[in-house]
Amino acid sequence: MAKSEQQKLKERLDRVFSQYIRLRDSKRGYCKCITCGDVRFWKDRMHCGHYISRGILITRFDENNCNAQCESCNLWKDKNEMQLSYRESLCEKIGDGLVRALEQIRHKVFKVDENWYTEKIEYYQKKVNKILDKL
Repeated sequence: MAKSEQQKLKERLDRVFSQYIRLRDSKRGYCKCITCGDVRFWKDRMHCGHYISRGILITRFDENNCNAQCESCNLWKDKNEMQLSYRESLCEKIGDGLVRALEQIRHKVFKVDENWYTEKIEYYQKKVNKILDKL
């Protein structure tokens, strides 16, 4: 089955948003995994890790919900252990109040359209380009 235009836009936003999060969390191109502390180049097996699952659309592209996370922590390690470690690190980074807010909004209905995706893609592409220009 062919992908809808909205699905294609969502995938494009996933890519540029992931680039932005990893670059945002980097210093001179190197970022630290929020859960284990491993430091890697932003393109070297670093992911945009989500505290609240990326399956929840309302927090999928929320900058407070997303942080640089190594591939191992994001994909392979025990999810319950990683969730606890992620929450602890996230509370240190953005504060307990914002973490609790993320946990509460995850249950809200959030609907978007193609224009929303297009605007977000443009917004994050500009932010990525700005950071890359400084590297």
